[in-house]
Amino acid sequence: MANSQLEELDGKVSELGKLNLHVHYTLRGDTELLLRVVFRRVPRQQWQRLVENMNSMSGLDGDVSDLKVGDPAATRQPFEIEYRVSKTNFFDWSKKKSELDLPLSQFPLADADPDVDESSDAEPIKMGPPGEVIYRIKLELPAKYAARAPMPFAMKRDYAEYQASYKLEDNVFTAERRLFTKERELDVARTREYLAFRRAVLSDLIQHVAVESTVAGTPKPPENLKADELNESGFAALQSGNVPLAVELLKKAVEVEPKHKAAWNNLGNAYLAERNSKDAVAAYSKQIEVNPYDEYAYANMGRAYWLDRNYEEAVKAFHKQIDVNPLDRFAHANLGTMFAEWHKYDEAVPELEKAA
Repeated sequence: MANSQLEELDGKVSELGKLNLHVHYTLRGDTELLLRVVFRRVPRQQWQRLVENMNSMSGLDGDVSDLKVGDPAATRQPFEIEYRVSKTNFFDWSKKKSELDLPLSQFPLADADPDVDESSDAEPIKMGPPGEVIYRIKLELPAKYAARAPMPFAMKRDYAEYQASYKLEDNVFTAERRLFTKERELDVARTREYLAFRRAVLSDLIQHVAVESTVAGTPKPPENLKADELNESGFAALQSGNVPLAVELLKKAVEVEPKHKAAWNNLGNAYLAERNSKDAVAAYSKQIEVNPYDEYAYANMGRAYWLDRNYEEAVKAFHKQIDVNPLDRFAHANLGTMFAEWHKYDEAVPELEKAA
């Protein structure tokens, strides 16, 4: 059976840089066999986690949903995997110019030792099973961005062929990449030639789609966004270290929905990252108004007071956190560490023991 892998992607990028992508694999051959074995061994309830890990290994962390997997035992038909994946901050919309990597675009290219003696009787280069890998993507970009597609590329050798085409129509980008390998092994005497081919293909695989905002001035968050979208993007900005942007987005989130279930807490964390403990405490207080039994707010408030060395208020906040969740090891650990810093060692020890 010939080896083949067809990967079809259809997605859209929001104005806040969130990617929503539909992914469909159709497989035949060695990779098909490997994945059938894997999916037969992994319990069905863990398939989503398995696919998320596969995505992560391919460079796309994100939330997987609507997963459909073909019957691993139905070998008369190609093995198919289909799902949706979403990725916040797929690109940085806050910059005037940015670059998009094509998601999940990886090709099986054997490596070879560049220092091998080509005149020796060393083992041949193991190319893997002959076959074809096809990658196709259609990606709708936000209307306010002008984009520039990568340069097309093609290279043909007697042992392998590679071709890549790219197209941009209005704000819709499409691409197709194909790798066709013809030999299982390649003589060691052709190592340098093969490595040149491999480098050229890898260079194409890292080509980007360049995007630039057509709106004058510094990019601003789009109008009429929902609080969940603002909170999600603000949290992602905080995670990536863009604290000023996180504060801007999260402030807007609580303006849109003052009783949002998580935005006040995230805003407090953003203020805390700026070492702005006063506004952080105010934000955590708002979170507690929304939910007096919030999972994190009292502990975070304790950290904010601790930052100012306001030990008395920090103790009250950490105790409230422990009232909400008596088994919160992090609250006990923070309280114990703070007591030690405060030179109250008798009070530090039992808290640290509870955290152990």
